[in-house]
Amino acid sequence: MLKEGAPLSCTSICLHLGYCQKQHTMHAPSLRRHKLCVHKCKGDKSATGKAKTEILRTCVDKNRGNNCNALMKCMRESLLRTQKSFKAAPK
Repeated sequence: MLKEGAPLSCTSICLHLGYCQKQHTMHAPSLRRHKLCVHKCKGDKSATGKAKTEILRTCVDKNRGNNCNALMKCMRESLLRTQKSFKAAPK
């Protein structure tokens, strides 16, 4: 769980997402999934990848601690808005 004031990094963001997944599904994510989350957070340089990372960073920062339902709602709504904006953008 990411506490108030703790620094945000790809590792802390992915650990917090794993914590919330465990709260929701009652089982922790695999180590493989955690490593993939960190890798994508650090390394995805595409426009969509950068947008997703920024959404994760913003939503996790706003919803630290046990507020997992609000975190998932923030991510779902933000990702949907971003997806629509990328689809609407001229090619």
